[in-house]
Amino acid sequence: MPMVRPSVYSPDQVLERRLAPGDIVAGGESLLTGTITTVGSGTWTAAAIATGIIYRTGPTGAFTDTTDTAQNIISALAGNGWSADYLKGTTFRLTFVNTVAFAHTFAGGTGILTGSGVVNAAASTWREYLVTILSAFPTNIFMANTTNSSAVVTFSLPLNITSIPFLGSNGLLGDIPGDLVGATVTGTGINAGTTVIGVTQGIGGVIGITLSAAATATNTNVALTFGPTVKIDGLRSGTL
Repeated sequence: MPMVRPSVYSPDQVLERRLAPGDIVAGGESLLTGTITTVGSGTWTAAAIATGIIYRTGPTGAFTDTTDTAQNIISALAGNGWSADYLKGTTFRLTFVNTVAFAHTFAGGTGILTGSGVVNAAASTWREYLVTILSAFPTNIFMANTTNSSAVVTFSLPLNITSIPFLGSNGLLGDIPGDLVGATVTGTGINAGTTVIGVTQGIGGVIGITLSAAATATNTNVALTFGPTVKIDGLRSGTL
């Protein structure tokens, strides 16, 4: 991976230039948006996560906070009407500040996977996370056939349709950056935390997928929901 230097624009110059010593990079962090005051268990909203800081007050005892869904986080990263600019594997840092004198337990919403490191936060501590976009595939529902104890799933296609043509090997859907490999899968007979690890190509498109975990039921023409996947790793922590 090459080292890169950002280019910047400053009001006193017409053209862009390299980032230089002494430059201060403006950001979009906001304690106002990232502050969560719910008494008891609460939700880390996508808007708060997108600011890069969660500032927690409110609970009067041990509490569990649940993140927003991966789909909502992906949407929030687009920010203020601008198109999202990220690739599969894009990362950013998230800091959680637990001002509460009670322990916090982390819980992930739909499409959120926990990776390595500690994700819970002790009383009166801060914790830093690495957030990684594993798949930005937009939420879609496909009819499929599953077999108990098998990770192979075939799509249930309408008459005279031999494949899903808009799902190429890159998993592109319109102008939305997405990748079917890595997408989260939910539905009847699908274990929590299951993702797509492979696609089966047919004539002109995709006819099936391989799951990261075997299905737990045999179903014909069952609705499966595919959506983005975001992984959260615990990096470090400290006391307030």
